[in-house]
Amino acid sequence: MQELLEAQGKHAEMLRSKIVSGISVSAPGRQVCTLNFEAVVAPFKQHSTIVARQLVQGLFGQWSGFDASIEDVQEVGLQRPKNLWVTFDVSILEPNPMAFFGPEWRDRLIALRGQTVRVFGKISDMSEMSITLTDCELLSRQ
Repeated sequence: MQELLEAQGKHAEMLRSKIVSGISVSAPGRQVCTLNFEAVVAPFKQHSTIVARQLVQGLFGQWSGFDASIEDVQEVGLQRPKNLWVTFDVSILEPNPMAFFGPEWRDRLIALRGQTVRVFGKISDMSEMSITLTDCELLSRQ
């Protein structure tokens, strides 16, 4: 247990040094952070998933974003209208970002397939392979 606490302290400090507050976005009531994807998944490469999740749990619920090219837009869920799962060209991003949008984004996302967009959403899950954002929206790229 002591080893876990020491590892948590080291990784929390590393993450704090690599995650810088402040995407330029008006986000009242949202805690916003800029993710260094490589730094965030480092604990998953060095520890078991159980331990790594404990190390990064402070990021869950925070809001962040990334720029990427839309590869595909899929409908998911049983409700009507369906939510959307957007996948991206991952040749330049690792881990793979997964973004879930509400149905109101359907037409816009379909029209933007193949184009680079700026996605902003709530961090809901992480693993060595992916970072999942929910309640996503598109921001204008400056």
